[in-house]
Amino acid sequence: DPPAVSQAWDEISILRPPGDLNTYSYHTFPNGLQLALVLDPSPSSSCAACVSVRVGATSDPATVKGLAHFCEHMLFLGTDKYPKEDEFSTFLSAHGGSSNAYTDSESTVYYCTFNSSNDPSVVGEALERFGAFFSGASLSQSSTNRELNAIDSEHSKNLQQDGFRNYQLEKAIRGNPAHPYNKFFTGNKKTLLEDTKAQNMDLRKELVKFYETYYSANLMTATVVLPQSLFGDKSKALPLLDKAFQDVPNRRAFPPEVSWEGTPPFTPIQNLFVLEAVPVRELRQVTISFPIETTTYKEQTTTLSIKAESYISHLVGHEGKGSILSCLKKKGWANVVSAGQGTDLSDFYTLDVNVDLTATGLNHVDEVIATIFSYLNMLRKQNIPDYVFDELLQTSELSAWRFLPKESTERLATEMAPNMWKYRDVGPQYVLAGPRRLDVQEDMTEAYRAKFRPGGREDARQEVQNLMQKLVPLNAQITVFSKTFQGRTNAKEAVYGTDYLIRPVDDRTLLSWTKPLDAARAGLAYPRRNFFIPSERGLAFKGPIPSPLPLRPLELEERMTPPSPPRQIPDDD
Repeated sequence: DPPAVSQAWDEISILRPPGDLNTYSYHTFPNGLQLALVLDPSPSSSCAACVSVRVGATSDPATVKGLAHFCEHMLFLGTDKYPKEDEFSTFLSAHGGSSNAYTDSESTVYYCTFNSSNDPSVVGEALERFGAFFSGASLSQSSTNRELNAIDSEHSKNLQQDGFRNYQLEKAIRGNPAHPYNKFFTGNKKTLLEDTKAQNMDLRKELVKFYETYYSANLMTATVVLPQSLFGDKSKALPLLDKAFQDVPNRRAFPPEVSWEGTPPFTPIQNLFVLEAVPVRELRQVTISFPIETTTYKEQTTTLSIKAESYISHLVGHEGKGSILSCLKKKGWANVVSAGQGTDLSDFYTLDVNVDLTATGLNHVDEVIATIFSYLNMLRKQNIPDYVFDELLQTSELSAWRFLPKESTERLATEMAPNMWKYRDVGPQYVLAGPRRLDVQEDMTEAYRAKFRPGGREDARQEVQNLMQKLVPLNAQITVFSKTFQGRTNAKEAVYGTDYLIRPVDDRTLLSWTKPLDAARAGLAYPRRNFFIPSERGLAFKGPIPSPLPLRPLELEERMTPPSPPRQIPDDD
């Protein structure tokens, strides 16, 4: 059976940052749709709504590439209740708002903003119009034909975008054809119209079938942000929310990822190779991508709660003495080194290391790669200092939690709605804390943490070491981009026309990567301790406390003379 929707969410208190004054609550509709209501106490009358549908481009039928993206476009072109194509955008414009959407690999996210004008009826109508997208989209034949041009125009723009070109090249060359990650996600007029006609398929029928299969309340999570001054509390807003979303049908749909469970996302390689590709821009870059499979419940929840890749990304990307960047800069080979999570699907993610090369560095690209593997080898063999874990926890707590700036209503809604699904197994209470904090555990509170819970650092260290075993050359997908490869390639990617060459890695080079130079000999080391992270103990006066200023009007000369600064020292010892 499809996963049951739990009414228990309604009793859960969402952890919020210490400086966040919003009121958060969950509401589960009888149809299974789960919604987070945010009441904003600020004077603003701005409102936002977002619905995330747990279906994306990976669920495109093999015969209709780009159907999920096309469906996203079509929902804006009229509903059964409000059939005029421009009715929703006209209403939002009249109330200082706008709308948009995007199709991801495994979700499609719709959102809108508008001004309440301090009138609950405006809020109610906006939400009702938005909710109609999911209870009854028109998907008319006339709109279908016209919107194909918009899809094709978008694809034409993407043809010159290196991000789209490189993403598709990676999937086409290394992706497993049996896994949906291998598909062409955005679609164009050829895949949606010409290819379907050639197969005697009716595009609109396929569109309606897709909508009626996956656009189900039990696969939807929503967030609505409203002014607290207008509604006071949850009870006064619920009638409007019920009217907007209660008619969304529950088709008892399965999450799409169930259909490819157990299918490896990439084709196993017998011999390591480097993919050399020609970019559109003047670009010299090498990317080493490590696919990390997360197929079990424990792997998925641990990845989200401990975030082992964050520690590795921090170490690989640091720029101080002993860093990869420092070493490469001394040789004149690189300008920038960065690392972080790249592709992110339910059953795998990639940890990517990117190096922007100099012209000389391009000529020494294999040695640049060897330097990276020397550093990774050090992370495996030498114990990571405790302070590295502690500092990353402290800085993330300070910047991403305790002193998190107030977010716009739109950004808050569009972050929360998809994260409600993503963090449902870690805990719905962590929809805000989960993406921002390290070491997410059941006993976590909203308070700022200056140190790990007992055993937390050891858990993080163990997960980092587990992850490090996968960051080896034989699990690496290496791609080099440069205009200098023009004329030397021998193949062309089918969708975007990217010219490329597959260069086998010879035994000598592979040996320099699998048994790299010792880190110390290569000039590599862990970052030094950061003494400039602020502590909670504050500042203390050294010496007599200055007397307060006199409570009389100051003379002109006194006002022109700045007071001497107090002598202060950090009291951290």
